Amino acid sequence: TITLTSVVDGSVGTAVVANDGTWSITASALTVGTQSLTVTATDAAGNVSTPSDALAITVDTTAPTVSSIAITGATGALASTLNAGDVVSATVTMDSNTVVTGAPQLALNIGGTTVQASYASGSGTTELVFTYTILANQTDTDGISVDANALSLNSGTLTDVAGNTATITSVAVAANNSYLVDTTAPTKPGTPDLDINSDTGSSGSDDITTDTTPTVTGSGQTEGDTITLTSVVDGSVGTAVVA
Repeated sequence: TITLTSVVDGSVGTAVVANDGTWSITASALTVGTQSLTVTATDAAGNVSTPSDALAITVDTTAPTVSSIAITGATGALASTLNAGDVVSATVTMDSNTVVTGAPQLALNIGGTTVQASYASGSGTTELVFTYTILANQTDTDGISVDANALSLNSGTLTDVAGNTATITSVAVAANNSYLVDTTAPTKPGTPDLDINSDTGSSGSDDITTDTTPTVTGSGQTEGDTITLTSVVDGSVGTAVVA
């Protein structure tokens, strides 16, 4: 007879050795945490062997949970604003190392519309990164936010190294104004005008000049927009910020 003994829980199971010399014991409930297990053999006369060398195991029944979610980065953003084609990253922080399989998703709120960010990296760590590429016609003047319970498995899995399935409930994350979204092009500018001080023609308004670096003016655009002046012959020849 083989007796399985835990340093923490004492005797946790016995088995009779089979004809081929093998045995198997399903232990009674072990205390969660680090365990040291040994076995002894008892013969028909009641003689007990010296305990085996110890088997060290860890019993873990605690599922990983979501500690926090945050928008953590973007590629291509200008002045805290993302445009079509830019990629925003969000990080789900778990309370213990979490293994990812398949393609979990994270729901982002962009201008009141829910979109799904795809799992990108971080399996086996506490930091799981999700990414989303901004599409044309998306706008968010407050900044990207995350609704409650935004994490979904999408037929994938999230587990710890012991195999416990993660609890994926989470709280909402407020709009982050460091990640605004604006994919709307400015209105078409009006026809530019050659500045009167650069117009050297006979009338002062005939758009004839001897100045090879003339000043061109315009109006009607939004403050902060950048105006780019382009020549069919010379390409881009100057820029200005709308006052």
